Amino acid sequence: MQNVCSRWIPKLSDDHKARRMGSALTFFTCYSTEGEGFLKLIVTGDETWIQYVTKGTIQSGGTSVMVWDVCSWRDIGPLIRLETTLTGDRYLSILPDHLHSFMSIVHSDGLEQFQQENAIPHTSRVATKWLQEHSSYFRHFHWTSKSPEKDIIEDIRDALLHAVEKRSPPPRTPIDLLTALQDSWCEFPPG
Repeated sequence: MQNVCSRWIPKLSDDHKARRMGSALTFFTCYSTEGEGFLKLIVTGDETWIQYVTKGTIQSGGTSVMVWDVCSWRDIGPLIRLETTLTGDRYLSILPDHLHSFMSIVHSDGLEQFQQENAIPHTSRVATKWLQEHSSYFRHFHWTSKSPEKDIIEDIRDALLHAVEKRSPPPRTPIDLLTALQDSWCEFPPG
């Protein structure tokens, strides 16, 4: 029996494969040279829709909110609500106020490695220009397109949603969900 995918997935071109391999080798070289210290310097930020479904309900038993958050091995940064889908310009408004502030407070030595997925807002001209202009404050790890995720933020979000599920009463509105998310986020221990 042959496996069939429900949607078409483009094959990786030779160029994509070469860039992925180059990115993986760069990451491996840094890890080989710096060891666990390299991992402790990685800072990752990302946006996502967080959906919460109230258990035991059939209709309209959930809510969702879009957030952006940042974290590292040492600490977690802000978790902010995004009112609409992220664009390059909206992402540019997040970088100086939230990412740069987090990096300058928690990681002031300038050795940090900022890692983000290759979403369109992250690779927009305005965001790329801002990251290049601020490269003296932190390094930007170039994540190639069509690469598997290599960040810790997904695991932290799973723990965050699990903490929200334990709350009583459960969140019923987007504001309730955001409040529960931010309260749970602040309760996470550093490091």
